[in-house]
Amino acid sequence: MDIRAGFLITVSFRGCGMWPEILKFFGGAAALLVATAWLIRSLVVHLLGKDIERFKQQLQIEAEKELTTLRSHLEIENAKLQIKLSVLEARRISFVEELYGLLVEVSGEADSFAVEPVHEDQDELKKKADSFIDTFFEFYRYFEKHEIFVPEDVANQVKALHDSHFRAALDIHYKEGEEQGNAIMAFKKGAQDILEKSSAIRRNLANELRKLLGVES
Repeated sequence: MDIRAGFLITVSFRGCGMWPEILKFFGGAAALLVATAWLIRSLVVHLLGKDIERFKQQLQIEAEKELTTLRSHLEIENAKLQIKLSVLEARRISFVEELYGLLVEVSGEADSFAVEPVHEDQDELKKKADSFIDTFFEFYRYFEKHEIFVPEDVANQVKALHDSHFRAALDIHYKEGEEQGNAIMAFKKGAQDILEKSSAIRRNLANELRKLLGVES
């Protein structure tokens, strides 16, 4: 098609008044596309919004389930711990009660041993020393197995109680001749101080054990 033919076609279109219809067609098509795009976008946003809301609800439900499970687990563990603590407390109270009784026994042996030098009977003194050593060993074998049930300061006081009696008893029982005589003389001179020291520790221990038993006066 040459230039003249194109020109004639254009003139003929203008002449026949088709341009307004063509423009209207393309303008309407464009508007339809825009409307369709907006509708699709709105639909997608709506569907996504519903999916997001559903997802959030599902997450909340799952979170509540997990929280309920965790709370139940913690309650069970707490109950187990309370039971363990109750059992431990019962064992501790039982030990403290028995410990007090044993302390009375070992203190009785210590006092009996400490007053013996007054009677000037060395053979009897050695027997008392031997008896006290046996009682002392038996007591501390028991105590060391259960020491964990009492505070450290109480344990240290128990260990300090009658320590001087024990060292004196060892010297008197195992030494011989002049050395044994010197040990007996030293024990006679220090017996009063040893008794006073032991009595002070014993009084303080009794108060501490009362606190542990909940019967503090």
